[in-house]
Amino acid sequence: MSERSAHTDGLGGRNAPHAGRTITWRELWAQTAERVGSRPMAQWLCATASGFDGDEWREALDQVLAGQLDELTDALMADERQRQLEDDGR
Repeated sequence: MSERSAHTDGLGGRNAPHAGRTITWRELWAQTAERVGSRPMAQWLCATASGFDGDEWREALDQVLAGQLDELTDALMADERQRQLEDDGR
């Protein structure tokens, strides 16, 4: 089992608030904003994960995610946390 599939919490995990149900980009954006403490950062993470930008992003907000995409957002958040840690270490 990979480390990724063993993950059991966070936005993409089995214990996440949306586990076992559908979730829209708008809902994921709100959850991500709570988790990272920044709405603009959450928008960037979700928009990057979605592949949409600009007007496409706004039009996609009420679309339901495929299950793998919220895991991608979780991975992007982990990457951003790592970047912040590295920046703090300078």
